[in-house]
Order: sequence, then structure tokens, then C-alpha cells
Amino acid sequence: MAIRLYTYHMKPGETPLAAAVAVREGFSIWAFLFGALWALYHGLWLVAVVLAAVPLLIEVAAIEGWLQQEVAAVALLLFNVYIGCSANDWRRERYRRRGWVMAGLASGRDQTEADRRFFDAVAERRPGPEMAPG
Repeated sequence: MAIRLYTYHMKPGETPLAAAVAVREGFSIWAFLFGALWALYHGLWLVAVVLAAVPLLIEVAAIEGWLQQEVAAVALLLFNVYIGCSANDWRRERYRRRGWVMAGLASGRDQTEADRRFFDAVAERRPGPEMAPG
């Protein structure tokens, strides 16, 4: 099983254990397969409109004869590959625009393992009661 990398994002001032959101680095198969529905699920409204409009425009171009059917099929496939490659970056950008900060990175065989590594690292950075300034 491959090692996966996750970025962790949170609202400023909130504790990581209560508010951290993990976003996987790399290709999103769900965005590749479901495009606009994936974007709606993640609250990316404008992205969802674009992801719904582009395939419709390609289809209209093919129906009207402006594109050959084969070219339209390849264009749709390449567009879906682009969606899959870019999807998680769009999620990270959404958090950044809303003022969230990247709290850290962690890797693991799955998200559970990465979460454990991230939260263990956060716990190590926090001063315990014996180290708190007094």
C-alpha cells in the first residue's frame, strides 16, 4: 500500500483536535468520476458550475458538428483528468480564501494513520503543565 500525504487546515484560534480538516494530496478519483457533484458536496459552488458547463459546451460542439465525436470524447476525458488532478488543490484554496491556515502535514498508509501522526506531533509541540509559563 502506498504512503499518502495529507495537509491539515483549521480556522485560526481553534484547537487542532477540534477543528483540523485533512485534505489528501494527489489525484481525486471521486472528483474525476463525479465532477460537479463532487464540487457541490465540498461547497465549491462556482467550480461546480464550471465543471457542469464545460462538458455541456463540448457536447453541444459535437452535436453541432464543430467538433468530431472522437475529439469531443478525448476532450471530455482530458477535462475529467484535469479535474481529478486539481480537485484537492481547489479545496485547499477554498480554505485559504476563508482565512483558514495550514496547520501541518502528515503521511500514512491511510487517513487514520496520518491523523494519528498529525495529532501526535501537535501534542508534542504543546507545552505540558510542567512547562507552562508561570
